[in-house]
Amino acid sequence: MKANNKMMVKEWIDWLRFYKDNRYELSQEENLALCNAIMESERIAQEFFYKTLAPMNSGLAYQVLRTYKIVIDERNIATTIYREMYDEGRFTRLKGFKGDCSIFTWIAIGAAQIIYDDLQKLGLIKKNANLTPKNTSLRLKSMRTDELLAVLDLLNKELWYDLLVDIYVNRVSKESLQQKYEMDEKILQKTVKLAETSLKEQLIETECILWNRVESSNKGISNKRVNLVSIALGDVSACLNYSTSEEAFAIAENKVINEGIIEDITDMLRLENTKSTPEEQWNEFVLSQAKQCGFSQKMYDVWQARYVKNESPDSVAMRMNMRRTNVDNLYSHANALLIKKIRSWWVKNS
Repeated sequence: MKANNKMMVKEWIDWLRFYKDNRYELSQEENLALCNAIMESERIAQEFFYKTLAPMNSGLAYQVLRTYKIVIDERNIATTIYREMYDEGRFTRLKGFKGDCSIFTWIAIGAAQIIYDDLQKLGLIKKNANLTPKNTSLRLKSMRTDELLAVLDLLNKELWYDLLVDIYVNRVSKESLQQKYEMDEKILQKTVKLAETSLKEQLIETECILWNRVESSNKGISNKRVNLVSIALGDVSACLNYSTSEEAFAIAENKVINEGIIEDITDMLRLENTKSTPEEQWNEFVLSQAKQCGFSQKMYDVWQARYVKNESPDSVAMRMNMRRTNVDNLYSHANALLIKKIRSWWVKNS
């Protein structure tokens, strides 16, 4: 089931839902067709940002929780990213897409930074001058091979070097890696994490690796000096240049969201083991906190429709006789107030 420019809106919706459960590498034509469809149809754009990108949104929510102990709803993340990408209908960020990489990677560029910038504006996080492996991410997939190998040379263990070369340069599958290194899935994940953490530490300590990059263009060949550390290391708290946010996709792809976030939240809320599931307990907690936020009636109605009933913003706008932008603004503001309330509860009860 390949995507193409001739597909109608319903066909695109069906294809996006198919692709979410059956991911494969898109061709350049498919990437461009999807990009155009997102810009041309609000319905397709909403399906893409709210549902197709749900794993990335979950990954970002998990990243924020683990790094800053801030609970943020993934639907609020989707709304924030969509609002910035939509850019009042201009889709400025998407218009530069040429189809020479995955549309998902292109969308991810700046996605994490959008969220962290928003949290900073709300006063929920502050820029951290001290870089650590915890608040940084590796951007190895997008690096040139020669530059990547120069960075991996920082590793002081041959096993770690060989493993990361196989992953990021040779693109060896997980199953082949397990067979080659005689590791089960859990040991392999742990070893990769150790290798990547060590590499982060080395990059942070090194601070600067000057590299002479040779570039060719219509004007001829030119030499450019670049810092490989700033290229390889992205900072999720905005200390370095903007991240490509590949780590958010890595989190989603590796399903880290399912490997402990529910346990973390359950532990954070100190919920007792009842007949309710942790998710149900969490939702009850969020609802109880929302009622204490001092929402206006209209704000609460919008928040309840969007968060509790998962009603589309267009449907809410039509039903409540409001502009779509007003719905988005009220929902975003309500979630910001809710985040502050939950964070206050966390500080008081942790």
